[in-house]
Amino acid sequence: MKFFVILIKSESKIIISNISIRYTFHLLGSKMKLMITMLFIMVGLSHTFSQEKVLDHLNQDSCNYKFYFLDARVEMGTNSDFYPHFIIDDRRLIRRFFNDWNYKSKRAYSQGTGMSGFVCGYDYFVYIICNTAIVDKLSINFECKQAVSTGYVIDFDEHPFSDIPTENRFSTFRAICSDIDIARKIVKTAQSKSNLFIPNINHYHWVNHDGSFRVEIQEDSELLMLKGDVLRQRILDILQKKYPTDSFVVRLGRLRGIGLGGGHGYVIIDCSEEFYRRFDSFGKSEWIKFADKNICVDVFGDTDEINKLKKSTLNIQQNQ
Repeated sequence: MKFFVILIKSESKIIISNISIRYTFHLLGSKMKLMITMLFIMVGLSHTFSQEKVLDHLNQDSCNYKFYFLDARVEMGTNSDFYPHFIIDDRRLIRRFFNDWNYKSKRAYSQGTGMSGFVCGYDYFVYIICNTAIVDKLSINFECKQAVSTGYVIDFDEHPFSDIPTENRFSTFRAICSDIDIARKIVKTAQSKSNLFIPNINHYHWVNHDGSFRVEIQEDSELLMLKGDVLRQRILDILQKKYPTDSFVVRLGRLRGIGLGGGHGYVIIDCSEEFYRRFDSFGKSEWIKFADKNICVDVFGDTDEINKLKKSTLNIQQNQ
């Protein structure tokens, strides 16, 4: 085995020689031998542990995880024995998901700008539950060996899901509500159950507010230099100081290649119409009232609880 070694002599000259390991160790002092030995150990350990984990953004010891697998071939609200939805809550299997699933590449993307490099459809939507909350969603295609996580497109060579059991089933429910108050009651009922989950709750802006408007920032404002969530957080900080007792949500508008400050995005505020009328911190667009008919609510979780939710929804709709 040959390699290049740097020998430092007393006259401070550096000589690079291609010599054998045995002869090199014969020439070097004990301290240098120890340093080279440690270097070999570190290189070996680095090679062994350098593979990045797909789930490295989650702390596997922080809570009791469950993985809910929704078959992508079945529309939400449809439950099929042929394409079942199933849960993995076995700690041994979950440790394997965390420890044995490595990615080959991981590329960031922003919602609304397109997912560069993503070329496949989905086999499963996997919702990762920490205790009683959804902490991440993975959209996976096993044939293409590709997954989409929150903000990332992930390529992998192997995956740990080939022999997992599918007997632990759950159900899904989709309610199309004719009235916004009915939709809000369904959401409230589902949120009161620890084993029911609303996958798109962050997009149900109508749950706590009546409408929204877009913040319009002057061209000479320093805020135009900010991007993404930094911009959103700065505006939120400003508004919380001015309106400490009001209920509102500050969120980013979807990016479509054209946005505030040359594609930096824009900010939307969900609130009441009364708050909109009082708002004078920035320029503002017209008030847009949320749709109050044909509202979709998706829920998944324990089959018995889903059946109870269906019955209560029917009763709410009949009595409305």
